[in-house]
Amino acid sequence: MKAARLNWSSEMLAVLQPVMGSAAEQLQLKKQVACGMAEVWRIEQVYMIVRQEESELVICCLAGKGLLKVAPLVVEAANQAGCETIRFHSSRPGLARLLTECGFYELERVYQMKVSK
Repeated sequence: MKAARLNWSSEMLAVLQPVMGSAAEQLQLKKQVACGMAEVWRIEQVYMIVRQEESELVICCLAGKGLLKVAPLVVEAANQAGCETIRFHSSRPGLARLLTECGFYELERVYQMKVSK
């Protein structure tokens, strides 16, 4: 299995854009990648944007096929980077089962309500 660091491109956007959140969130991720605060990676058919916060690897967004297959490589990369934990946020309820199979557990749920138009 090969991991490849990518630049911001139409290739990665084709897979990741649907899970990147709002246009503002996407712009923020693009800025983080441009300044080196975050990185875009592809492992097999899985694309992700990650950043390191102290001793934690944060998976900002992830999409593609074969998560269970590439998860051990992500864990190994986090370990080699000196990370003690990996954090992943998602609003996709169907991902919970896969994340549990990879060793993740739920920390919290976040609720939001719009108060203006």
